[in-house]
Amino acid sequence: MNYGEARWYIEQGNVSPYDATDDWREGDRKVPPPYTDDAHAIACTIIFYLKDNSRMIEDALRTVDEDRRIGFVRDIAAIIRVGMKPGGGAS
Repeated sequence: MNYGEARWYIEQGNVSPYDATDDWREGDRKVPPPYTDDAHAIACTIIFYLKDNSRMIEDALRTVDEDRRIGFVRDIAAIIRVGMKPGGGAS
């Protein structure tokens, strides 16, 4: 994946965050909810990438309820935060 493609996925993750509330998803979706930090944004981008590249994953993730969506993103973001710290990545 080149830089431009990666930027596109980041932008798509920004406009359609996976952990957005059901009210936002069913509303006008004009202003996406803010991210808490970069790890949160990256987590949503990764989920968007997976959904965009696999119909099976997209179908499965579409059925996840709001509480679990929020939990998935929270947990992936926590893993990213740990991995980004010195000594937190693979050894």
